[in-house]
Amino acid sequence: MMDKFYENRLAEMRNYIVLERTRKQVHKLYPKPVAPSYTPSAELTSANSFRLVVTSTDFLYAYLFSTNWANEVIKYKEEKRSRLFAKSGFMTEAQINKEREDLKRVIERIQKFRMDHNIGNAAETGANDDRKLSQLIAERDQVSKERELLEQTTALKIAEGALGGGGYSPNAATSTRTTSGGNTAPPADVLDRFVDNSKYQELKLQLRGKEAEHEKVKPFLKSKHPYMRDIESEIAKLEDTIKFEIESIDTSKKVRLESLIHREKSYEAVIDIQRKKVIESAKIQDEYNELLAQETSQRKIIETLDKNQQLIDRSKEPEEEYEITTLGEGSAETPSWGNLQRRKMILMGFLSGLAVGIAIAYFLQKLDDRLELAEEIEEALGEPVLGQVPQVDSGTNNDGFLLITKLSQHNMFSESIRGVRSAVMLGTEGGKKQLLLVSSAVPGDGKTTFTVNFAATLALAGHKVLLVDTDLRRGNVHFYFKAERDVGMSEILSGESHWSDVLKSTEIESLKIITTGKLPPNPGELLISPITKEFFDDVKPAFDYIVVDCPPLTAIDDTYSLASFADGLLFVVRAGQTSMKFAKTALQAVRHRGARIIGIVLNGITADNPYYYYNNYYHAYYTKHQMDQTPLGEVEVTKPGAKMALPKRGHLRAKSIEASAKARAGEITSGRSLVAAEDAKAQEFKARRAARKGILAELGTQPTVTPKKVEAKPPGIGQDLT
Repeated sequence: MMDKFYENRLAEMRNYIVLERTRKQVHKLYPKPVAPSYTPSAELTSANSFRLVVTSTDFLYAYLFSTNWANEVIKYKEEKRSRLFAKSGFMTEAQINKEREDLKRVIERIQKFRMDHNIGNAAETGANDDRKLSQLIAERDQVSKERELLEQTTALKIAEGALGGGGYSPNAATSTRTTSGGNTAPPADVLDRFVDNSKYQELKLQLRGKEAEHEKVKPFLKSKHPYMRDIESEIAKLEDTIKFEIESIDTSKKVRLESLIHREKSYEAVIDIQRKKVIESAKIQDEYNELLAQETSQRKIIETLDKNQQLIDRSKEPEEEYEITTLGEGSAETPSWGNLQRRKMILMGFLSGLAVGIAIAYFLQKLDDRLELAEEIEEALGEPVLGQVPQVDSGTNNDGFLLITKLSQHNMFSESIRGVRSAVMLGTEGGKKQLLLVSSAVPGDGKTTFTVNFAATLALAGHKVLLVDTDLRRGNVHFYFKAERDVGMSEILSGESHWSDVLKSTEIESLKIITTGKLPPNPGELLISPITKEFFDDVKPAFDYIVVDCPPLTAIDDTYSLASFADGLLFVVRAGQTSMKFAKTALQAVRHRGARIIGIVLNGITADNPYYYYNNYYHAYYTKHQMDQTPLGEVEVTKPGAKMALPKRGHLRAKSIEASAKARAGEITSGRSLVAAEDAKAQEFKARRAARKGILAELGTQPTVTPKKVEAKPPGIGQDLT
């Protein structure tokens, strides 16, 4: 702002409103009815001083104008400042009111949220749900541990563990349990419950006593002794009873194990329900926190706006920016240029300004690398220009989407598109050209308009053409045919639809289109997928040409994903607008990816371009007898045939080689003469054959003739009747 501070102040002093106000004020004070000629000027004399000078043929008028001019400058500055602060204050106040309304709505949403979810504190509700979930998980884990312990422990070990005075633990991992206080204790209560009512311990002690007594008397008594038999009988009974007790413990263990499994499953269901409640509580908490954050943000915005409003109110205090230091200096003498030194300074300033202006113009011209002529663009980009498409008046396409069938039959735009068609189909560069990509360096080069009309001209020439819109970011092909975007390439590449199901017909019978479909968030990943190659391989047998409208090459990698599938690329350049730097970069990137560049289409040729002038002149001369302005789409055109018609055989007559040669040489011109010549030739041949037979008869020899069956055939083309 400080760089142009003084220039802005001088502009205010020279303002038309200020000068007009001053003129009206002087007109009231000047005694004469007609004002003299005058010249006001303002200049900067030092870092903080301006001089207002009025030169006039009347000294009084100059005096009045200069004094009133200074006062009007100060008055205008104060009015402008007042209007500025009034406007700023009004806008700030309106914004404050809007933000307060937004804050009110946020507070109402918070209150409604609390009532809907019946919470006083969402964080406390969520914490209770979390604690309950943790408790259920702990209980489930305790049941799981008890189940695992029972599965790992046999009934015999449970019974024998009871003899040891505590619960049995098969390994260290299951030998302890966690209490509510955080200490560990052996899970004796888990196993002891099976032997509390069992007589296993008592029976085991009795068995040990009998076995000890048996061992004691065994050295003294024989095995058949009645006492020994009684002891052995009691030992057998005790062993059977112990076995029965172990089986009882095993049965109890199985029942308990089934109960634990059932409880564990029930815990899982309850835990799932509680976990959903926790998630729901967290979601409610997040929504609640977001509302609170919105409330805080709105309050901060309002606080900032209030401070700004206070600053504006304090700034409304008038400040003295201008002060008139001297007033009414001057004389009635005729002004002069001054001394030679002043003239020299003025001349030097003029020349310096001229040199600086020329340098700036040259520098700007060097920076501008946009070209208009086809020869210059070919030399800069190293590719041939296939055609030059003129700029079409916007009045010819009211809807903004230009289509060749809506133009007149012999429009210059249509002829130029046909020229590109012939250059592509019949160009010197060979190779297959069935799948063609069309792209440009940057948006706005007219790529899509050319692509649509190029495909239309191919279809009007009798070819089956498919137009594909692969600009999955902002494709517009469907607008040209008033079609829907609904389904297209996005659905094909995502595997949702087959290409034949999304194919759309157009007003041109042999032209079909595939639109973009729904615009996806990741077009680059879709275009580089394997389905792209499968799609192109599948549509090639069904169409003569596939024309693909691609996104611009600069800053987007989408087109490069398609380059390897194409037979060639048409590059659209807008005359006088496309930067050659961007165009070179885009073409170089295409070459690095191995794509074939067929040529350049120069679009947007204006009326001042020499090519457009001469082409338009000769086109108008050649088509002056065809001035019908009916659109091509409303005219019954002659369609190209698929093959040449068969000849009408009734109008042809077979000729000999000699007769045909004479006819071509112009010796025999009529059909009747041809027939007469043929008959004369046949009679002459018969006479020679008869004479030869007569000579042979006189000599007494007869020629041996082998009869040959001749199949009669109708006369046809090329058959020699002679």
